[in-house]
Amino acid sequence: MDTPLSGAGGAGGRRRAAGRVGGVGRPSAGAFLRPAPPRAGARCGPRVPRRAPRGLRDPRGAGVAAGPARGMRPDWLTYEEAQARLQTEVAALPARPVEERPLPLARGRVLARPLPARVDLPPWTNSAVDGYAVRAADTAAAPVRLRLTGEARAGGPPPPPVGPGTAVRIATGAPLPAGADAVVRQEDAAEVAGAEVEVHTAIAPGTHVRPRGADVPAGAVALRAGTTLGPAALALAAMAGHPAVPVAAPPRVALLAVGDELVGFDALARALRGEALLSGNSVGLAAALIRDGWPVLDLGIVPDDPAAVAAVVAGLRGRVDALLTVAGVSVGAHDPVRPALQRFELERWFWRVRVRPGSPLAAGRLRALDGLVWFGLPGNPVSALVTYEVFVRPALRRWEGQARPFPRPVRARWRGELRLDPPHLVHFVRARLHPAPDGGWEAEASGAQGSHQLAALAAADGLALAPAGSAVLRPGQDVAVWPLTAEDALSDPPAPLPSNA
Repeated sequence: MDTPLSGAGGAGGRRRAAGRVGGVGRPSAGAFLRPAPPRAGARCGPRVPRRAPRGLRDPRGAGVAAGPARGMRPDWLTYEEAQARLQTEVAALPARPVEERPLPLARGRVLARPLPARVDLPPWTNSAVDGYAVRAADTAAAPVRLRLTGEARAGGPPPPPVGPGTAVRIATGAPLPAGADAVVRQEDAAEVAGAEVEVHTAIAPGTHVRPRGADVPAGAVALRAGTTLGPAALALAAMAGHPAVPVAAPPRVALLAVGDELVGFDALARALRGEALLSGNSVGLAAALIRDGWPVLDLGIVPDDPAAVAAVVAGLRGRVDALLTVAGVSVGAHDPVRPALQRFELERWFWRVRVRPGSPLAAGRLRALDGLVWFGLPGNPVSALVTYEVFVRPALRRWEGQARPFPRPVRARWRGELRLDPPHLVHFVRARLHPAPDGGWEAEASGAQGSHQLAALAAADGLALAPAGSAVLRPGQDVAVWPLTAEDALSDPPAPLPSNA
C-alpha cells in the first residue's frame, strides 16, 4: 500500500502529500486538451473476447499473484484477479462507435472491421532486383551470351517480350516481360560490345521474381479487425486501395483531481511558500492519455468534499465515456470519492489490489450516468501513473478493440539486490534497462522506490515485475519488465515472455 507522508496536515493530506510538484495550473473546467473525434457512425465496432488475460507472469513460470496472506480482506484482489475482472468487464461494454479516418490521421487507432485488398499486391509480376529478365533455360550452360532487345522500368512503356537467346534489361519493380521467367542480378552479368549481356551463373525459374498478388491477392483480408494502425499497417492500407479506414472511436476520458491541499499554477505563490501542492498528477495523466490518443476533458481540482465531487461528476452525462478520479479512494475518513459516486448508483468492480505501488485502486460503472466507466486512482504520484500504465491503459485499449492491449514485456537479468516490503504484494519496481553483452537486457532500480518518489519513475525505462512472495530481487535473477516507452518500442531479447491472452 502507499506509504503515508507525515506533516502534510490531516489524513487526506498525508495520503497525497508525497511529491505533488511540477503540476499544471487549474484549467477552466471542461477544457478539452485534444480536439473531439470526428462524428461517429453506427455502433458496429469490433467486439473483443471475454477471455481474461494471463497478464505478465513470473519468468520462472508461476503466476504473479500468490494466495492471500493471513488477515487479508477477501475484497483485496490479487493482481491477476483484478486484471481478469477489468478485462472481462470492459470486453462486455458496448462496442465503440466506428468512424472513418483518412490514413495520415489514423495512426495509433484500432481497425474496426477487416480491410480487404482492392487490388493485387504486388499489382503485377515484377523484378526484385536490377538486372536482366531472361528465360532460365537459356542460362543452364552459363557463362552464356544473350542478345539485349530492350529495357523494362517501373512506370515505363511495355517492354519487348523475351525469346530464346534474348534478354531485357530490367529495373527493380518493373513488370516482367512476356516470355521471361527469371531475373539475373546485375552483379552476376556484364554487358559486352554488340548489345549483348554475358550471364556468369545459371539460375532457376522464378529467381528474383515477385509474382502478382504474392503479398496479398485482391479480395483477401489485408488487415484484421483489432489491428493497431502503425506506419506499416497504414502503408499497406494505402497500397490496398483505401484512402480512409474504419476505426473505433477513441474513448473520451474526464480527469478529476481531488484534494484540499492541491492547487494549480494560479496559486503558484502558495505552493512556493510550502502552503499547498501543485497537482502534478493532472499533468502526468493528461500527458499519458494524450499519448494514447484518447481525448481528455480536464475537470480541474475539487476539494475533499463528497458534495463537491458529486457536483462535478453530475455534469458528465453524454460528454465522456470514462472518468479518472485521482486520490480520495483509500479508506481514510477524508476520502470523498466513494460516498460521492454512490449517489450515481456505483457498480463496483473492485476497490483494492495487492500491488505496490497503487494498492488503493478502484474501478466500476456509474449506472445513473448511462454506465459511465470509472477508474479511481491513488493520489501518490508514482501510484497514480503506475496504475494507469498497468491497469487503466490496457483496459481502455481492450475497450477500443485492440487485439493486443498489453505491451510486450522484456526479459532481463537483475543487477544488484533490492529488498521488497511487504513481500506478499506484487511489486512494480521502477527500473532502467541496459544492453547485456550477450545481446539481451539487464535491469536495475532507477532510484528510490517510495510511492511518493517520482524521480525514479521519470528515470525509468520500465517496471520490473516482482511476483507476490518475493522478498528480494537478487543479482542475475530473471525479471519481466513492463516497458514505459511512449510507443512500447523496446525490442525484445530472444524468447520474450507472453503478455496477451
